[in-house]
Amino acid sequence: MQKAILLIFLCSASFYMKGQSQHYSMLTDRTTSYTQLKNGFDAPPPESRLRCYWWWLNSMATKESITRDLEEMKAKGYGGASLVDAGSSNYQVARKTAAGPVFMSPGWMELYKHAVKEADRIGIELSVNIQSGWNPGAPSITPEFAMKKIVWSEVDVTGGKLISMELPQPEKKLMYQDIMVQAIPKKQGVPVKNEAIRNWKKKSFNETFGSGGIYPLHELREDYPGDGSELAIRKDEIIDLTGNYKNGKLEWDAPEGNWTVIRYGYTCTGARTSTSSDGWGGLSVDHLSPEAFELFSNTVIVPLIKTAQSVGNSVKYLQTDSWEMDIVSWTKEFPAEFKKYRGYDLQKFMPVLAGRIVENRDVSDRFLHDFRQTIGDCVADNHYQLLYNLAHKFGMGIHPESGGPHSAPVDALKVLGLSDFPQGEFWAMANTHRVKDAERLSVRQSACVAHTNGKRFVAAEGPTSIGPQWERSPMDLKGNIDRVFCSGANRIVWHTFTSSPKEFGLPGNEYFAGTHLNPNVTWWKQSKDFISYLDRCTYLLQQGLYVADVLYYYGDDVPNFVFLKEELPELSFGYDWDKCSKEVILNRVSVKDGKIVLPDGMSYRVLMLPPEKGIDLKVLRKLEQLVKEGMTLIGPRPAEATGLTDFPQNDREITEIANRLWGKTDGKTITENQYGKGRVIWGKDVNQILAGMNVLPDLQFKGTHPKTALDYIHRRTNTEEIFFVTNRFSQMKYNDFEYRYQPALPDRKSVV
Repeated sequence: MQKAILLIFLCSASFYMKGQSQHYSMLTDRTTSYTQLKNGFDAPPPESRLRCYWWWLNSMATKESITRDLEEMKAKGYGGASLVDAGSSNYQVARKTAAGPVFMSPGWMELYKHAVKEADRIGIELSVNIQSGWNPGAPSITPEFAMKKIVWSEVDVTGGKLISMELPQPEKKLMYQDIMVQAIPKKQGVPVKNEAIRNWKKKSFNETFGSGGIYPLHELREDYPGDGSELAIRKDEIIDLTGNYKNGKLEWDAPEGNWTVIRYGYTCTGARTSTSSDGWGGLSVDHLSPEAFELFSNTVIVPLIKTAQSVGNSVKYLQTDSWEMDIVSWTKEFPAEFKKYRGYDLQKFMPVLAGRIVENRDVSDRFLHDFRQTIGDCVADNHYQLLYNLAHKFGMGIHPESGGPHSAPVDALKVLGLSDFPQGEFWAMANTHRVKDAERLSVRQSACVAHTNGKRFVAAEGPTSIGPQWERSPMDLKGNIDRVFCSGANRIVWHTFTSSPKEFGLPGNEYFAGTHLNPNVTWWKQSKDFISYLDRCTYLLQQGLYVADVLYYYGDDVPNFVFLKEELPELSFGYDWDKCSKEVILNRVSVKDGKIVLPDGMSYRVLMLPPEKGIDLKVLRKLEQLVKEGMTLIGPRPAEATGLTDFPQNDREITEIANRLWGKTDGKTITENQYGKGRVIWGKDVNQILAGMNVLPDLQFKGTHPKTALDYIHRRTNTEEIFFVTNRFSQMKYNDFEYRYQPALPDRKSVV
């Protein structure tokens, strides 16, 4: 009979941690035995131990401080560190640190090599941040290779004569390059931009969703009543004047009528590296351009790799921090990239990017969907995939924070899926910065990626803070960390451990943000028990497979994100979930014995669709196959394909497949349709559906205190059930737990 390992926080203890080999699998594994679990719990292996951001503040480190830092990490139970050279951006709490050798200068490289050799000797696994600060870029990134956006200017002219004129210069920042020139009919009183297409600024990447919290992504699918055809420009009315515009002057024999001439171009966004050390900086590299990545690679990444590997093997990963570069909407080869990904030319839809309706609102919205998706595809394929390829060429991995939490122009589950292990971040509770849960707990997304892509580790940078920084004790932080454990994190990357040579005294050089944990902190000498607690938790939470019942397909729009574990209130306590990308549906999902299964053995009972009228045709084709084979699909009937690719043929096929799958269901009086070995359900409560499938809640409890509020996560090996259960509040008395899988008496492990 299977055993359940229930993690309850009962007492305080510390255990000696034996050094083990740092060679380990990055993939999930169900074969861990009870004996292995017990041994790993008593002495967590290096891959399960705490990581940290090892901050070289303003490049200030010495060989002595490097050795001391790594030895102290090892003694306290750390398994790894991310070497992050960076400056600071606030000096109200801690004064500016004296500058060390400029990042990547010969002096800095000598310190870097010393760190690599010492980490090898001591047994600390390293990642290296591929620049100083964040927002990837460098002094070598000239405007031609920097982040770009589309800009335009307009001028109204009257036709019936030869037009000879200079066109107004669109916005120019650092550089400017023309794309094309068009003329469109001038229609009096016709609204433009947000007044023409609802939320046009966000849909066209002229406005961001923000920098934290749960973004109103539904605004990307909203529009005004009516099709807007009476306000629209027909494609056959658009005149290409690119060939008429030479040497800065337009020469055009204009037809009768009133016209608006639009000059489209692109320029730099102005995004720069952030929080770099003195002497280093530059423009952020164009994440849509493979040529720009090659320049960045040759001047920054490859030298960092080769320098490390010339002296040791401790640098195992490349990393970058969260996207804080705001919006991006163009690159040099964007028209060709658009046609490659979407299969049609964007020329006749360019007026939509200048705030006009082309054909009608639906067509214009579909084009904007394709525009955003192409940007997301370029970011994924021309930056993060290339970073992955480069790292693996040198026998390394990557873990960039590529999925936010800032509103990056990405399909977050897709780009994070390119990482060897996905990484998010979380913040300590505070009254002044990232106060709301949705602003400070950005880890569920990474967990969904790991669970649906067979990845063992879910990293989380934290507990970050911008005040208080020194005041938070383990008691203050434990509940926060337990919560991210329950959201799926199983590799803590502590933010932050600042390197501070002894000559700078106490509290030494310190970054303005982060919860500080280093040898200069008052409770450092007592920290080993707390770190041991983290190590034991992460070890057990890295074993086996996550247990969930519901797989949500989260659509194919850009941007797209996953936020909190609690963002799906329709699921009752005891049922858990994942969200997945289009790539997972198309390439990893199959059906066996009525269950949704993934190649590593992950399984779910039902698949749910978002409440949207549009769906990717390839996805719906795959869903039809899966339902035929026995899957239970829950969600509303889709009415159309997303985007304009093969429009309107794709819409007709969507309707045909939907009619077969949903049959006569209307979501009200008829809620279920049998199809093949499976069924499609629309309009019924998911909890009732699961109960009707004899899927009971995974965990239930009877509490004796009115404020009892438990959270949990469940993982499973071939022979064991692993439950991590925690209380969100200090008051708790409980009588009993009930498990779906009635095990023998739990082996209750004290992890503290």
